Amino acid sequence: LEKRLFSQLDQDNSGTVDVSELRAALRNMNLDLTEENLMLLLRRIDRAQHRDELTFQEFRDLLTVLMHMKKIFKEADADNSGSISSECVTPRWL
Repeated sequence: LEKRLFSQLDQDNSGTVDVSELRAALRNMNLDLTEENLMLLLRRIDRAQHRDELTFQEFRDLLTVLMHMKKIFKEADADNSGSISSECVTPRWL
């Protein structure tokens, strides 16, 4: 599943997913990150320091981080309102 998704996102068949491909995919998943947040996330994941693209393994790591963040968000969103206060955001998010 992950490999198929990666292949679908890799529009130019470069073997990597670049920032524009990733941004479009995240928007399709209703994750409209600011440019700053997207770059912070990429810096955390991008071991090879490509800076603007992810390999398949880095893409898998990104999915893991996003699933972790979603889990933490659900725990912090006690009233199921879809939002949390800034006090809930801690270093464990990343």
